[in-house]
Amino acid sequence: EGGGAMYIEDADPNIFNCWFYGNRAFKGGAISAREDASPRNFNCIFTNNEASDTRGGAILFHENNTNTASPQIINSTFFANTSDVNDAVAIDELGGSSDQINLTITYSIFQSNGFNVSNNDFTNTPALTLVDCHFDNAQSAIQSGSSVPLQFTASTNIFSAGHLFADPTNGPSEGD
Repeated sequence: EGGGAMYIEDADPNIFNCWFYGNRAFKGGAISAREDASPRNFNCIFTNNEASDTRGGAILFHENNTNTASPQIINSTFFANTSDVNDAVAIDELGGSSDQINLTITYSIFQSNGFNVSNNDFTNTPALTLVDCHFDNAQSAIQSGSSVPLQFTASTNIFSAGHLFADPTNGPSEGD
């Protein structure tokens, strides 16, 4: 079912101070959370994870029943995560008309992920709340791949075209 490092189903774990590096899975390169799963990720780093044939290079939240999930990502960093559609975090509601994912991302950094957060919900309007986050490219921060728009709430986020990280040996690249 996915999750190169963790597969979470119908559980609400707290995940603290973890580094997810180089994981690969069909769905959710590092973490796949489904069926009413509401994990809370604190101070985690997601680097070079890959979903080989679908969404969620780092994390895929997917729901296909009548439950509501409320996952949280807090003070985490996403760098160079990829998937078939080039996203780091994906919301993918596949089920009936009453399933719902309410994702909150707070104090987090997204760098070099293509689309950083994407929505593939074809039935409901998922809620996405971003608070004090940094995205490295405003054109690819949020992407909706369905006809159902994201319900988007933002507060004090930074969307920039430059790079957040610099090479410590060679300094910042051109355009930083």
